[in-house]
Amino acid sequence: MFNVIFACKSNSCRSQMAEGWAKDWIRRKKDTLDENLKIVREGNEKIGSSCSDIEKNIAAIEKFVIASVALDSSAVFTAEPEIPFLEMQTLQQRIPIKSKAAAAMAEDGVDISCYVRKTARELLLTEGKETFKNGAYQSDACHAFLNQEEKSSLEGPSLDNKVTVGDDVVIDRLVVLCSCGDNMKLSLMRCSKYVEEWDIEPPTAAAKSGEGDAAYRRVSLMIRDEVNDMMESLLGTDLK
Repeated sequence: MFNVIFACKSNSCRSQMAEGWAKDWIRRKKDTLDENLKIVREGNEKIGSSCSDIEKNIAAIEKFVIASVALDSSAVFTAEPEIPFLEMQTLQQRIPIKSKAAAAMAEDGVDISCYVRKTARELLLTEGKETFKNGAYQSDACHAFLNQEEKSSLEGPSLDNKVTVGDDVVIDRLVVLCSCGDNMKLSLMRCSKYVEEWDIEPPTAAAKSGEGDAAYRRVSLMIRDEVNDMMESLLGTDLK
């Protein structure tokens, strides 16, 4: 398994778009590889790849697990409930993702209308160490994260591509799509093997500045290009 996590402040737009495009890339790439494998096995034409090469790439793609999270947990729910965290998912109402973000993605055939905002706690906390499904990573390796999340300061590693981490690493690739301060990102970075930031402007601000709803699709396509480049580069590496 190789998990790629996209994060922005509220998990309402940019990180959701990135999650949608990454899952779409996986679907499209898998379809292409399956078709190429069929062609090679039938021997009808040359495509420049052997069966073993294609099978290797298919196996690599099947390792990918994609999710997105909010850096600010208060942006996920309508209010902080006075109940234990593990009951929050079923008892507390989530704020919907931005409908204009979903509409922009739908223009290009990617449906994120069913996506929900998720907190980093949900990503990092439950039970066991080997399960990562439906946007919830089940691990006991990052329990310290829960105490650090609200106490993070600017002290600690700077946001460069390589972050010094210990045995609590559970995120293979963390991509941050907003300009939040390091104090908001630090704890999640400490649970990540590799961190990068993308300079993606918020479409809501661009829309309000005069561009209108077209800003959402423009930003969506910017994110698509970044996601496609990253996923292609990851496919060419040893995913462990």
